[in-house]
Amino acid sequence: MTKYEELCELATANRENWLNAQNICRQGMIKLVQGFGTYCMVPANKAEYFEWNEETGDYDGSAIKNVPIAAMKFDDDGYAHLGVAIKLTNSPGRSGNWVTFALVVSQEDGKLTAKLSEKGKPYPIDFNNVSVCNEFYEVIVQEIKQSLASPRSRSAIGFKFAEPELTTVAS
Repeated sequence: MTKYEELCELATANRENWLNAQNICRQGMIKLVQGFGTYCMVPANKAEYFEWNEETGDYDGSAIKNVPIAAMKFDDDGYAHLGVAIKLTNSPGRSGNWVTFALVVSQEDGKLTAKLSEKGKPYPIDFNNVSVCNEFYEVIVQEIKQSLASPRSRSAIGFKFAEPELTTVAS
């Protein structure tokens, strides 16, 4: 085998590993979002998703998606980022109460880790153990409750962007 062939083989193997890691993160993020929706019994039409901008560290309020996979973005370190917005009222359109938060997922050796915001505590996720997932979902619920009680704590759940009508908790 030539040195060139060795390099080609290494590049192919590394790309395959990178793609596999991204797929594990994508599938894990989708399961987390669906699991959280089930845990809280969030109606499907009450959730929207926003893209993360790695350059600014913000979520793009103009890039609204109806499905999480369309808004999921990866950074250079392999972390998957997703902005989640949940409407907490039955008001039509964009008016009403919203809560927004960021989910960040990574994987190492096939094991998934999730965080509430880029700076959040990492939680190992095991989809075969419902209580582990529910513990993470409950962390999200408690942080949301805290942010609703004290809007100044909103940055703790990692969601910020420049559209004030979406960042306000109550209208």
